[in-house]
Amino acid sequence: MLFRNKKIFILLTVFAIIFCVSALGSVSAASPPYANFNSNVTSGSGPLSVQFNETTVGNVSTWTWNFGDNKTSTLKNPTHTYLRGGEYNVTLSVSNEAGIDSTTKFNYITVMKIDL
Repeated sequence: MLFRNKKIFILLTVFAIIFCVSALGSVSAASPPYANFNSNVTSGSGPLSVQFNETTVGNVSTWTWNFGDNKTSTLKNPTHTYLRGGEYNVTLSVSNEAGIDSTTKFNYITVMKIDL
């Protein structure tokens, strides 16, 4: 063995570990989130109120929703009302200290016009 004195060996090992950790700075075990969502309805007659539910895997610190009708939200689980008939893409972008992810569901919401 290189060191005959176990106490010196242990002391030097601990010092080396502390030095390496302090040189690296703070270490984060966080992983980037994986964006996902669902809603209580995906079609209906307008005006259509939709409750969106974020089902992202991982910790999230910010949410950005785009409802496809030039309206957005930064709430975790927003309710949005669609006023006009049509098909709408919905995008959820999420982030945390480890990264950003987003998902878009194309033609996810269908609002049928009521002819009067």
